[in-house]
Amino acid sequence: MLARERETLLRIAEAATPAGRVLPAPDDQLVGDVEHVLRAQFGKRGPALYRALLQALDMVAVPLSGQRTSALPLAERQALLARLNEGSTAAFWLLRSVTAPIKIARARTTVLREALAITQSAAARSQAERWQRQIIDARALDDDEQIEVDCVIVGSGAGGAPLAHALANRGHAVLILEAGAHFTRDDFAGDVLERQARMYRRRGAHFAIGNTPLLVPMGETVGGSTTINSGTCYRVPERVQRRWMLEEGLASLGPGSLDGHYERVERMLGVARATPDTLGGCAEVIARGAEALGYAHEPLMRNAPGCDGQGTCVFGCPTDAKRGTNVSYIPAALARGALLYSRARVERVLLEGDRAVGVVARARREDGSSARITVRAAAVALAAGAAGTPKILLANRLANSSGRVGHGLTLHPASYAWARFDHDIRGWSAVPQGYGVEEFADVGLRFEGAFLPLEAAAATLGHVGARWT
Repeated sequence: MLARERETLLRIAEAATPAGRVLPAPDDQLVGDVEHVLRAQFGKRGPALYRALLQALDMVAVPLSGQRTSALPLAERQALLARLNEGSTAAFWLLRSVTAPIKIARARTTVLREALAITQSAAARSQAERWQRQIIDARALDDDEQIEVDCVIVGSGAGGAPLAHALANRGHAVLILEAGAHFTRDDFAGDVLERQARMYRRRGAHFAIGNTPLLVPMGETVGGSTTINSGTCYRVPERVQRRWMLEEGLASLGPGSLDGHYERVERMLGVARATPDTLGGCAEVIARGAEALGYAHEPLMRNAPGCDGQGTCVFGCPTDAKRGTNVSYIPAALARGALLYSRARVERVLLEGDRAVGVVARARREDGSSARITVRAAAVALAAGAAGTPKILLANRLANSSGRVGHGLTLHPASYAWARFDHDIRGWSAVPQGYGVEEFADVGLRFEGAFLPLEAAAATLGHVGARWT
């Protein structure tokens, strides 16, 4: 950053995240820390984009006072930021965009982490397994690789991995294509921002745009989003299955129809209630409040037997306790002879008449070259998720006679409430999502005690000024 930009950043940081009881005042090191955050989250272009936003925020005060925001006295600067934080959508998101990297960087300071006794997550050292020989980084393949299998499966997450396991168990030759890289638990320790950049689609900055931006975190790694989710395992509610049956005519998916399938999957994943030793202070608060209100509440069902509560589930489990498909279905499928090509992004579906007979994928290397992979298969399964599969179908103009492919996606957006307590909660020292209020589940509303590693949580705290500190 230029000298003026550095000064602007520090003065915005001084107003938005002032010194507190533990947190020191912003200093020159913050500039480098913010740039690290930007590069981790947005790549090489991050700092340049941020400078434009920083300049825009600096100019907000000019029509009001004739001065740049950074030139205002501290009290006026803080008052302006507080107004923007409660203002129009555009002003609000401009402020959030500028202050979020600052908040993340401030929460990563050594002084703060030492004062709060926060340690980096520790990975249990992994050992090479025979099934890992079945994983091939597609960048190492020939420039024009060709392979023929019984079934090619696009995606290694919650859809593709169980299918690969089932087919491999039946003796079929199966190839799984995964756009992301393969990581072991050795990679699930240390800097959470770097882990996010490696394992999340678009480095974690993946949004749905509508009347409000909606963050849609998606994994792009072996295991898909199961590798980077919090481990909560809900069954489809009976009310939803009843609607499928009565309103959509799907009689085979009525209440109880999936119970046997759920039980089989839950055994594979080790699904059970979160245990008291992993729940932490956040869960205790939720349980106490729900009990006082007379609401139904309970620990959540999670796929993490043996969890030690390090709290970094959404950046990869450092002990492999969380049984995403990367440590459950994928190893089991590969042990039965399936192959997996990582970093292989499918570009085209091959057709003969109206029948899919294979796919073409590409693995791009760091030097700009790429390997082109042609897969011929008796069966093609697109299991790239609710966003990835429609994208492939639309790009290939397939299965869209209704014109509805890519429409009708439903998500479960979540808002959050922060509170300040007289005692320590230390939400980052337990599972990020372990306790829930079930009182209103029948109307589609759930409350869960949740937290994230401190640097990730810091950006979600919407306050500015002394209230944030």
